Amino acid sequence: MGGEYPDLWDVELASTADKQIGNLPGPGREEALDLLIDLAEDPFLPGAERLRHYNNRYKVRFGRGERYRMLYDVFAASRKVVVGRIDATLALLDFCP
Repeated sequence: MGGEYPDLWDVELASTADKQIGNLPGPGREEALDLLIDLAEDPFLPGAERLRHYNNRYKVRFGRGERYRMLYDVFAASRKVVVGRIDATLALLDFCP
């Protein structure tokens, strides 16, 4: 993504996140796709929180009532974002420390 537009960050989906985005209901999927575009422009989004005990892992809530969360890693030196997980908020409570 970033090669054609040098100001954009490269955004990659881990296989888990790729499957999870396909399982989201229509409106949630659309918001997740919009969020991926936003991450390519600036991964340090308003409302994104850096997770404790991680130097480069962030979470951002989205969807009606902030029902979903996206977890992603930011690699500033290479301008790369790797989305690791997209899931309902309650499901992520087991994943996040």
